[in-house]
Amino acid sequence: MKLHNNATLLALGTFTATLVFSLWPSGSPKLVVDPAIINFGEIDQGREYTKSVTLKNTGNASLSISAVHTGCGCARVSLDRSVIPPGEVAKLHVTLVVDGAAVRTGRVLTIIVTSDDPINMYTRVLAKV
Repeated sequence: MKLHNNATLLALGTFTATLVFSLWPSGSPKLVVDPAIINFGEIDQGREYTKSVTLKNTGNASLSISAVHTGCGCARVSLDRSVIPPGEVAKLHVTLVVDGAAVRTGRVLTIIVTSDDPINMYTRVLAKV
Protein backbone atom coordinates (compact mmCIF):
# COMPACT_ATOMS: atom_id res chain seq x y z
CA MET A 1 0.00 0.00 0.00
CA LYS A 2 1.45 3.37 -1.03
CA LEU A 3 1.17 6.32 1.33
CA HIS A 4 1.93 10.00 0.93
CA ASN A 5 5.61 10.80 0.12
CA ASN A 6 6.16 7.33 -1.33
CA ALA A 7 6.13 5.68 2.12
CA THR A 8 5.04 2.04 2.07
CA LEU A 9 2.80 0.31 4.65
CA LEU A 10 2.98 -3.45 4.77
CA ALA A 11 -0.10 -5.16 6.24
CA LEU A 12 0.87 -8.50 7.77
CA GLY A 13 -2.54 -9.48 9.13
CA THR A 14 -5.09 -8.63 11.73
CA PHE A 15 -3.97 -7.91 15.27
CA THR A 16 -6.38 -7.45 18.18
CA ALA A 17 -5.24 -6.49 21.64
CA THR A 18 -7.31 -6.28 24.80
CA LEU A 19 -5.95 -4.29 27.70
CA VAL A 20 -7.39 -4.77 31.17
CA PHE A 21 -6.79 -2.05 33.71
CA SER A 22 -7.31 -2.57 37.40
CA LEU A 23 -7.19 0.01 40.17
CA TRP A 24 -6.40 -2.68 42.74
CA PRO A 25 -2.69 -3.05 43.39
CA SER A 26 -1.43 -6.54 42.63
CA GLY A 27 -0.78 -8.70 45.67
CA SER A 28 -3.39 -6.94 47.80
CA PRO A 29 -6.63 -7.84 49.61
CA LYS A 30 -10.08 -6.62 48.53
CA LEU A 31 -13.10 -6.60 50.87
CA VAL A 32 -16.59 -7.29 49.50
CA VAL A 33 -19.61 -7.17 51.85
CA ASP A 34 -22.78 -9.14 51.08
CA PRO A 35 -25.33 -7.81 51.73
CA ALA A 36 -24.18 -4.23 52.24
CA ILE A 37 -27.61 -3.36 53.66
CA ILE A 38 -29.34 -5.54 56.24
CA ASN A 39 -32.97 -5.10 57.21
CA PHE A 40 -34.15 -6.04 60.68
CA GLY A 41 -37.81 -5.65 59.66
CA GLU A 42 -40.41 -5.20 62.36
CA ILE A 43 -39.04 -5.11 65.88
CA ASP A 44 -40.52 -5.49 69.36
CA GLN A 45 -39.27 -3.75 72.50
CA GLY A 46 -37.35 -5.87 74.99
CA ARG A 47 -35.89 -8.29 72.42
CA GLU A 48 -32.62 -8.89 70.61
CA TYR A 49 -32.32 -9.51 66.88
CA THR A 50 -29.24 -10.84 65.09
CA LYS A 51 -28.43 -10.70 61.38
CA SER A 52 -25.20 -11.69 59.66
CA VAL A 53 -23.32 -10.41 56.64
CA THR A 54 -20.55 -12.09 54.70
CA LEU A 55 -17.17 -10.41 54.41
CA LYS A 56 -15.32 -11.88 51.43
CA ASN A 57 -11.73 -11.32 50.41
CA THR A 58 -11.73 -11.25 46.60
CA GLY A 59 -8.12 -10.05 46.46
CA ASN A 60 -4.95 -12.11 46.22
CA ALA A 61 -3.45 -11.43 49.68
CA SER A 62 -4.81 -12.01 53.19
CA LEU A 63 -7.24 -9.36 54.45
CA SER A 64 -7.03 -8.15 58.06
CA ILE A 65 -10.03 -6.61 59.81
CA SER A 66 -8.66 -4.26 62.47
CA ALA A 67 -11.92 -2.84 63.86
CA VAL A 68 -15.70 -2.83 63.53
CA HIS A 69 -17.62 0.16 64.91
CA THR A 70 -21.34 0.84 65.22
CA GLY A 71 -22.96 4.24 65.31
CA CYS A 72 -25.27 3.24 68.16
CA GLY A 73 -25.00 1.64 71.58
CA CYS A 74 -28.09 -0.36 70.62
CA ALA A 75 -26.04 -2.63 68.33
CA ARG A 76 -23.31 -5.16 69.12
CA VAL A 77 -21.05 -6.70 66.51
CA SER A 78 -18.85 -9.79 66.43
CA LEU A 79 -16.59 -11.35 63.82
CA ASP A 80 -15.92 -15.07 63.54
CA ARG A 81 -12.34 -14.27 62.40
CA SER A 82 -10.30 -11.15 61.76
CA VAL A 83 -7.91 -12.46 59.07
CA ILE A 84 -9.47 -13.65 55.81
CA PRO A 85 -7.26 -15.50 53.30
CA PRO A 86 -7.77 -14.82 49.57
CA GLY A 87 -11.05 -16.25 48.27
CA GLU A 88 -12.41 -16.99 51.76
CA VAL A 89 -15.10 -15.41 53.92
CA ALA A 90 -15.83 -14.34 57.49
CA LYS A 91 -19.19 -13.67 59.10
CA LEU A 92 -20.00 -10.36 60.75
CA HIS A 93 -22.86 -10.77 63.22
CA VAL A 94 -24.88 -7.66 64.09
CA THR A 95 -27.13 -7.87 67.15
CA LEU A 96 -29.75 -5.18 67.67
CA VAL A 97 -30.76 -4.76 71.32
CA VAL A 98 -34.23 -3.26 71.51
CA ASP A 99 -34.64 -2.00 75.06
CA GLY A 100 -36.41 1.32 74.86
CA ALA A 101 -36.58 4.56 72.96
CA ALA A 102 -32.96 4.25 71.75
CA VAL A 103 -34.16 2.15 68.82
CA ARG A 104 -36.86 3.55 66.58
CA THR A 105 -38.43 2.03 63.51
CA GLY A 106 -37.23 3.80 60.37
CA ARG A 107 -33.72 4.35 61.69
CA VAL A 108 -30.62 3.40 59.70
CA LEU A 109 -27.55 2.35 61.69
CA THR A 110 -24.08 2.62 60.18
CA ILE A 111 -21.46 -0.04 60.86
CA ILE A 112 -17.90 0.68 59.76
CA VAL A 113 -15.50 -2.19 59.01
CA THR A 114 -11.85 -1.08 59.08
CA SER A 115 -9.45 -3.29 57.10
CA ASP A 116 -6.17 -3.25 55.22
CA ASP A 117 -7.93 -3.13 51.83
CA PRO A 118 -5.69 -0.52 50.13
CA ILE A 119 -8.51 1.09 48.13
CA ASN A 120 -11.37 0.87 50.64
CA MET A 121 -10.02 0.91 54.21
CA TYR A 122 -13.40 1.87 55.67
CA THR A 123 -16.29 -0.23 54.39
CA ARG A 124 -19.82 0.72 55.39
CA VAL A 125 -22.62 -1.70 56.24
CA LEU A 126 -26.10 -0.23 56.77
CA ALA A 127 -28.65 -1.76 59.13
CA LYS A 128 -32.27 -0.69 58.66
CA VAL A 129 -34.56 -0.90 61.67
